[in-house]
Amino acid sequence: MSPFQPVPDPFPAKGPIPPGSPHFYEREELFIRVQTLLRYGDSVSIVGERKAGKTSFINYLATHLPDTEFIPVLLDVQGVAPGQDAQFLTELILTSVGAIAEATDLPGDIAPETPEADVTRVYRAFKADLDRYRPHLPKRENGAKRKLVWLLDEIEMLRNYENTELFSFLRPIVQQDPDFRFVAAGHDILYTITRESEWSPFFNAFSSVRLEGLSPTAAQALITDPLQQLGVALIDEAIPLILSWTGRKPYYLKWLLSIAVEVLNQEQAESTIITADTVRAVQARFFGKPDLSQHFAFFWNQASQHQQAILQLMASQEESHDRKQIHDGLRDGELLEEGITLSDLVLNLTRLVELGFLYEQAGSYTFTSECLRDWIRTNRPLD
Repeated sequence: MSPFQPVPDPFPAKGPIPPGSPHFYEREELFIRVQTLLRYGDSVSIVGERKAGKTSFINYLATHLPDTEFIPVLLDVQGVAPGQDAQFLTELILTSVGAIAEATDLPGDIAPETPEADVTRVYRAFKADLDRYRPHLPKRENGAKRKLVWLLDEIEMLRNYENTELFSFLRPIVQQDPDFRFVAAGHDILYTITRESEWSPFFNAFSSVRLEGLSPTAAQALITDPLQQLGVALIDEAIPLILSWTGRKPYYLKWLLSIAVEVLNQEQAESTIITADTVRAVQARFFGKPDLSQHFAFFWNQASQHQQAILQLMASQEESHDRKQIHDGLRDGELLEEGITLSDLVLNLTRLVELGFLYEQAGSYTFTSECLRDWIRTNRPLD
């Protein structure tokens, strides 16, 4: 008998997929929607919880938006010094100039003012730079200009700018400028960046698009394609179990398959087949992985104490819940804070949907993934 040959990890890297990678499992409906919104002149906020695939999707947009219509400009906001408007706007204009130069011949005597402007002039200089480069945006076949689209990742880093004028300055560009559009990716609804303020300059400025689980077809391809390349079989009955438990979320799917291969290697079975029993063995190990444990803990801490009580109540039961059932359950379990009304509960449920904990359909709420429910049940149970 030949010695056992370990199966390589199908997903050694669990992080974002870089621009141009062939391994992106397309979110075609979402891509079409974002493209349509941009064509109609909207700026777009891509919202999804941590590890939902936002960076991968932004990277996909950078290489797949039609270059006959758009000039994409990719900027990771967390790479810019926090709270410094001048540096943020400088990075924005320099990357834009580079992208325009790649798309058309720019006169050599045009130089942006923003990098040299001091803090008292930077807004005026940036606006002047937009007007300076606007005439040089290449035209489409129909004579219209190609739109320059800023693709901003990790947009929640803009919280560091809350005490500056940046938000108010950007709002008219976001809403009204015909030639420059934004696509901003972050784990929260964009206007909540200034939730502490009475009114957010970003309120109603962006069309929000939520990044949820992959389509069943794309999710199945993500798990079957790499396994086939490694010679690992996946029993049909295991597939719906995997898709249901992970909520078809790419990060969870990748980790589940990596742990499944780990189980197979430890068993050193003659045939490398992932069965429903293999999946159940993976579930028992899933939350023990430090990366996953930290991920769920970070996610949990985004919810308020009252919202966490709602999640704990829901996780303790199997079925979906409507608002009255949740309210009554909190009351009966003495988890309802004094003075909390049904209207307050609805606001908290809406916030949990915004944060990506729950789905809502016709007034009924369910977890966005069974593994999230099970993590809460295991690690944050009701007392």
